[in-house]
Amino acid sequence: MEGYYDGCIFHRVIKDFMAQTGDPTGTGKGGECALAAEHKNERGEFKDETHQRIRFTHRGLLGMASSGPDTNKSQFFLTLDRCEWLDNKHTIFGKVTGNSIYNLNRFNEVEVGEHDRPTYPPRILRMEVLLEPFDDIVPRPSAVAPPPEPAAKKRRKGVKNLSLLSFGEEAANAEAQEAALPKKAIAAHDMLSDPTLSKEHAVDPEELAQKLRKKATATSFSAATSAALKASTAGTSAAEDGAAADSFEARMRQQLQRKAAAAAAAAGSSAAAAEP
Repeated sequence: MEGYYDGCIFHRVIKDFMAQTGDPTGTGKGGECALAAEHKNERGEFKDETHQRIRFTHRGLLGMASSGPDTNKSQFFLTLDRCEWLDNKHTIFGKVTGNSIYNLNRFNEVEVGEHDRPTYPPRILRMEVLLEPFDDIVPRPSAVAPPPEPAAKKRRKGVKNLSLLSFGEEAANAEAQEAALPKKAIAAHDMLSDPTLSKEHAVDPEELAQKLRKKATATSFSAATSAALKASTAGTSAAEDGAAADSFEARMRQQLQRKAAAAAAAAGSSAAAAEP
């Protein structure tokens, strides 16, 4: 609730045994109990809470780390395997659930040095209370004030000291000439002070703009005319194709009629010749 464990490292890891954390100092010697004064002794420690039916029978159990009976503060550990020798000596208060249980195996891959301290210790990024069963618990005010933000330093504008350069005098003269030039240069007329050069425009800007508008109008008219001509040509071609199709059908119909008439006449002649 108070972010006490946020950022705490696992300062001690023993393969196939446990991973210990809960010390904000990261040394393994710090940590304070969050319980009220009536629940802890004068050294700030609270009593063990054990039961015969609650034992270290598998990995993923959370137990309080202590230096002896009834010396619990804030440090705790995660079991990486069953630890029967810890039964009735350390308080079990939780377990790892869900797919997170498979992440415990990665603690066995951590490289450790002297005193079982990891070379690159894992850390707790953030803790969140999902269900708070005690309504009377409220977060305590932080005893350590956050450090003030450093004031932004004003950067002093540097001054060029051209006298330190071997060509400093030439550079100074070049900068002076550059500063004397107009800020916005359009043509050579603006850069030079030659009286033989005219500073008037060779073409009147309004006249040039009018020519550009006329050119744009002519271009759009030409495009529209071309589109209309194409549409007209397409319509004529379609009409001609339709007329040709009608003429072809008429010729075919006439041919069929003539063939039918010839066949009927031939049939009539055959019948007349057959009569006695």
